[in-house]
Amino acid sequence: MNPEAVEITQHALMRFVTRQPNPLPSDARASLRAMLKMAEPEDIGPVGRAVRLIGNGFEPAKYFTCGKWRFVTNDDETKLLTCELIFRKAHRARKKKRK
Repeated sequence: MNPEAVEITQHALMRFVTRQPNPLPSDARASLRAMLKMAEPEDIGPVGRAVRLIGNGFEPAKYFTCGKWRFVTNDDETKLLTCELIFRKAHRARKKKRK
């Protein structure tokens, strides 16, 4: 993925802003691009791919992660469709143990 060439959709930008756990950076778009530069491809596995493909209206997508963020692009990696916070199973298990 070429982070400088990726079109950040309005939906992706709004999801980034609303899901940002810390105070909003002064330039959310620039912060998002900086994170995209560090993002690594993610293999969500065949079951995850099938579930998401159905949820995406059968539009193929690619997934990238950077820290606790997951970025979803279209199949040819030219548009950032959305961003989401990752909730890993291990994180959930630790939270349940504390209770």
